[in-house]
Amino acid sequence: MKLDRKRAELELERAGKLNPGKWTDHSRYTAQACENIAARCDGMSPDTAYCYGLLHDIGRYAGVTSEKHLIDGYRFCMEHFVKNAVYDDYDRLVQLCDSLALPSGFCLLEKRFVDVALRYGTPPVMAERWRRILEIRDMFEKKINGSIYDLLPGVEENTFR
Repeated sequence: MKLDRKRAELELERAGKLNPGKWTDHSRYTAQACENIAARCDGMSPDTAYCYGLLHDIGRYAGVTSEKHLIDGYRFCMEHFVKNAVYDDYDRLVQLCDSLALPSGFCLLEKRFVDVALRYGTPPVMAERWRRILEIRDMFEKKINGSIYDLLPGVEENTFR
């Protein structure tokens, strides 16, 4: 099975019917952020980045299970798309863009950090995870020679409302 935009949209639509919720809107914004940033990075396909961003929470098809959706998503991707995955810039881009997207639109990383912390708490590894996301942001800002926020329509309005 080949992963392309049409297939990714279909899979998100199916998953959204199994478990309706704001997570599908969040996934769409994550995908758009991935596409916009990848379009400015040499050697990255905006379409591929979009698909990966769109499906990053696909494990939520099984319902609200907190971090269990990560395992469900992993299983889905292993069964359907990923054979010999290599951890690369696409993985890092999805991690970054997941932290830039709320169901209502794009936001500053720190707003998303607080959003997640308020919903799920702050386990001991959280601060290290945030540091890593900030490092990934810096890496992509070097690649695009600018601010990632310039590529996210409505980020200021959505952050400060």
